[in-house]
Amino acid sequence: MTMPDERTRSLRWGFEFLGEMRLDETIDAGFRATAQRLQLTYPRPDQILEWIEADAPGLPQAAARALGEAGELWTRLQFSRQGTQETRHALRFVQRHFPEPGLSRLLGNASREGLQHWLLPEEEED
Repeated sequence: MTMPDERTRSLRWGFEFLGEMRLDETIDAGFRATAQRLQLTYPRPDQILEWIEADAPGLPQAAARALGEAGELWTRLQFSRQGTQETRHALRFVQRHFPEPGLSRLLGNASREGLQHWLLPEEEED
């Protein structure tokens, strides 16, 4: 089972991975352009922490949509077998605990439980 802090980490890794995709010239320009566009609305790590601390009822709709679109982009990238070996390895880690399509839509809806039910700050490493 995926824990809330693991989901938060996967969201952070997702934001970072969009940047890595943009720089990997072995990936088709269309994929890279989509990654660049998504990075504009994909939740930044600092935003995610703010929403968790506020126990927001859900993610802003644009952020939830970006999560869903990013998940779809990564699935297409995985099946295309594009990217360096390092990029493909990073993609596996990003996808490991990334919210499934239905969950990313759910995170965009108001909930009585708030975001802390689904996401928690990452644990500090000593």
